[in-house]
Amino acid sequence: MSTHPHSPPTGLGRILRWWPIPAAVVLAVFALGLPFPGAEPGPLVTRLGQILVILPFIYLLTAKIGRPAATWPVLFASTAVVVALQFVDESAPAIGFGVLTLAVLAWSVADGDWRSRGFRIQATGMALFGAFAVGWLFTAPETAVYLIAAGWFLHAFWDLAHLRRGAPVARSYAEWCAVVDLLIGVGVVLVLR
Repeated sequence: MSTHPHSPPTGLGRILRWWPIPAAVVLAVFALGLPFPGAEPGPLVTRLGQILVILPFIYLLTAKIGRPAATWPVLFASTAVVVALQFVDESAPAIGFGVLTLAVLAWSVADGDWRSRGFRIQATGMALFGAFAVGWLFTAPETAVYLIAAGWFLHAFWDLAHLRRGAPVARSYAEWCAVVDLLIGVGVVLVLR
């Protein structure tokens, strides 16, 4: 019995369709260190601030590339960059992604993609979320916790808006990222307040 290529999945396919949600829960638990409560807030805030800088960059670069299928490779490459830069200094990921963002913006100006409304939306998002991702470096630790949480919460809404649009990132990524962002935002407030 053949099925229409656009028919809803059944059985195992239906279960596998929801893989982003459990994957997001596992990552959020790992990122927050929930199996080990009582962790010092400083290192956790630093780690989550460094990761926060990746989120808007993935949207920006994927919009520039113009292929939602590039989303997951961009995520993995960006994560590797953050891991490498965090050994330099706690502000190195923010500075590194600032430089990478300027390179993507220059590339877009050079080839005319800057005129695209979709790209300009992502550049605006990069500026907004970049402010959260860098702002925590210049605030008191008590304030930094809430600034980081706000950045993660707001990015969850950004993901949901893009999930509805289906662009510029892969739908699976937008779904996964929305759950990660929401759980981390809640976790930061509950664990570190």
